[in-house]
Amino acid sequence: AIDVSVATLWKAPNLARSIDRPSLTNPVDLARWSGNLATTASRVWLDSHVQTQALYGQQVVVLARTGGWAKVAVVDEPDPQDAHGYPGWLPVSQLAPDFDRAGRPVVVVARTGTLRVHGRMLRLSYGTTLPSLPGGRVRTPDGIGALTGAAPPLRATNTSIIAQAKRFLGTGRPKWLRSVV
Repeated sequence: AIDVSVATLWKAPNLARSIDRPSLTNPVDLARWSGNLATTASRVWLDSHVQTQALYGQQVVVLARTGGWAKVAVVDEPDPQDAHGYPGWLPVSQLAPDFDRAGRPVVVVARTGTLRVHGRMLRLSYGTTLPSLPGGRVRTPDGIGALTGAAPPLRATNTSIIAQAKRFLGTGRPKWLRSVV
């Protein structure tokens, strides 16, 4: 299971540059990594080196290991070329053993949710899904925790999708986008 708020899956191990180091740790430092991507060239470079990203708790299958890296497939991201799911490489330190997924799913519907588990606090991204337990608790790769900013999944309709998208209107453009557009 993914054990960081957002794991970046690379096309091969050891491709990351020094400016990408904040994305390779556990916990990741997404704010610092985003700040490091100050130029258009530094962001465009990612297009040819990154496969996808996976959210905390997503189930993965480990396909291979080399050094401190694991090739995984994200189970709920289908890939016609790999029956296990969408593949990519990430640091082994960003993985945890899979966990008990029994319970109704809850999804982070706030821009970020806050998870507290065993004294650890994680900011989770919109769309992160975890199994719930009674009393507002959730199952996680790190044990039972408390999550704020989550709700049962919405039924996907045109109306519900548009309503969710509208919640993010007016949040501003990132600084890097202002210099490009």
